[in-house]
Amino acid sequence: MVAVLIAGGVGVAASILSPALGLDLISLWPGLVPALLAAIVVTFRRAWRRRFGALPFLLILTWLGLGAAAHFDGWPPLPSSAAELQGPDTVDGQVTLAANLDGAMEVMASNRSLLYEVKFIRRGGEVGVPEAEEITLGEQVSIELVESGRSSWLRYAGWELLLSTATNWDLHLSGRPIDANFAALEVSSLSVEGEGRIVLGAAVTGSEIEIGAGEFELTVPGSAPITVVGSAAVPPDWEAVDGGFTAPEQGSGWLITIAEGATVRIVEPK
Repeated sequence: MVAVLIAGGVGVAASILSPALGLDLISLWPGLVPALLAAIVVTFRRAWRRRFGALPFLLILTWLGLGAAAHFDGWPPLPSSAAELQGPDTVDGQVTLAANLDGAMEVMASNRSLLYEVKFIRRGGEVGVPEAEEITLGEQVSIELVESGRSSWLRYAGWELLLSTATNWDLHLSGRPIDANFAALEVSSLSVEGEGRIVLGAAVTGSEIEIGAGEFELTVPGSAPITVVGSAAVPPDWEAVDGGFTAPEQGSGWLITIAEGATVRIVEPK
């Protein structure tokens, strides 16, 4: 028992675990009642040195295990989950979203009715609670995700962004690392800075990607028309042209512009 508590403290101090794990466990204190009752029974029966005497410790360990599982799974009633962010209902128009984060960022598609959600990457770090600044003009929606502040408890490795598949996205993302899968999303424009991996899906007409400073690996559909402006490592069957490269597939597809100094590797699925 003591070893588990020490290990948890070391994990928080080493930024492996978030302090919010402790906050969530505290909120689940009623789960310790069975262990307390078992300890009272064991004490009255003077059975601490018998096999029955291990029951209170087993109940405490069970409480710790279930509490930790609920924390890492993001169980909604927990205090840490209450600090996560849910956007409005999804829209059919163009949506611009910007997120500049000094931490990790995971981006993926969501089939839920919400336009976006921001969840915590439940590892230790220094990234705080998300806050959204939204502006709506007709069918045009602009969203900026910022940190509303850091607390002693709610500190994480980064954010997980869940984006609706029912809208068209104009994305401006910065993070280290970024792990984004856009295969199921409609993205007309994307600009990224930092480092990480990005998976692209089918391009809409005039889809553009701008890679700023940083190091990225882009996985692109094997049959997609792609033009690269700038320096990059590309598949061997791509053609070098003046100022960049083109994929074997011709047509209107992704235009990828790479800033000077950025390191980009483009791969196709195996």
